[in-house]
Amino acid sequence: KQASEEAFNTLKQAITTTPVLRMPDFKIMKRAVREYVRACDVCQRNKSETMRPVGMLQPLPIPDQIWKGISMDFNEGLSKSRGKSTILVVVDHLSKYSHFIALSHPYTAKTVACTFQDIVRRLHNLPRSI
Repeated sequence: KQASEEAFNTLKQAITTTPVLRMPDFKIMKRAVREYVRACDVCQRNKSETMRPVGMLQPLPIPDQIWKGISMDFNEGLSKSRGKSTILVVVDHLSKYSHFIALSHPYTAKTVACTFQDIVRRLHNLPRSI
């Protein structure tokens, strides 16, 4: 019984003499928050933009000849057909004519460039803009 009373009195003294509200050290808190946010994957993905808004989208200029302005895109994740699972899509901006070129995965910049040269450039020459 004596030991429990001593423990109670020690605990009571510790609780009653400790300040209830202590002002936090904001420098330490700011550093801790910054480190936490840097390490947090969800925070990095969902943080707000730090740049000013870029404004309205501007339309691309309309080319004056076909195959002088093109766009290219890759359509991946398709089921394999004859060992190829990716489609390189090349579209002319003026005529909307398209080439769909099958590629095998993995492909490199060199294989894409060679394929582009063999098919698109051979038929239409080099575009001014891609």
